[in-house]
Amino acid sequence: MSQLSSLIDPFVMPGMFDPVETTESEFVWGTPENQQRVGIIIASTATDANNTPTTTLRRGLVMGQISATKKYKQYDPTATDGSQVARGFLMTSRNLYNSLSGTNGDRTAHLLIAGSVKVDQLIGFDEQARRTLNDRFIYDDFRTAPGIPTSIEAKTADYTVTAADSGKQFTTTGAAGAVNFTLPACAKGYRFRFVNIVNQNMTITAPSGKLVTFNNAAATSVAFSTSGNKIGAAVEITTDETGTKYIALLFGANTPTVA
Repeated sequence: MSQLSSLIDPFVMPGMFDPVETTESEFVWGTPENQQRVGIIIASTATDANNTPTTTLRRGLVMGQISATKKYKQYDPTATDGSQVARGFLMTSRNLYNSLSGTNGDRTAHLLIAGSVKVDQLIGFDEQARRTLNDRFIYDDFRTAPGIPTSIEAKTADYTVTAADSGKQFTTTGAAGAVNFTLPACAKGYRFRFVNIVNQNMTITAPSGKLVTFNNAAATSVAFSTSGNKIGAAVEITTDETGTKYIALLFGANTPTVA
């Protein structure tokens, strides 16, 4: 029996079993001439954590480059080998597992490095990747992340900030009482700005102990509540290089209360 025929099971018919992997839908949009791609080598150690099997990397997976080998693997914002920097999106699914040898191997592939993409079809995409790739891609949610602000919104009552708010400036215009902004869990790339427009208390609250501000490396909130220090108070909140802490950048002469 030939090697090829030994791999074929005549009793396995198409459509009779559950799929062993999932593939994302089309993640690019627009005209092909606006898409720029390059050839890459995927490292045998790359994985697609939410796929079955994990050795099959799906199209649309965000990829980073390993500095030492120049090979590519899945983007990981917490990595330290170079893959913490998003480089682009995998154009076609690639299976790294070789059933004949029983081991994973390097694979060639194409990486989309510029074009138009559908955000909800990307795999492993986060705010840090959005900011890194912003200059080369058009996202179908039309939300960019070039700086502050991408938009300005007024809040007259307490508001829970979300990841989708990154890049926005919030004001308290029209507020008749105190306004508390509650930050989401820390993640790389977040950036928010808050400006107090009225003579009311404004507080920015982070997850417990995750806020770095003046003379305090483990604060939970910064508030502008002292008489004469409310109107015009402004603070910009970013995450640190690890994405595990918020940093409060204070503007102006207003004195905050740190807790």
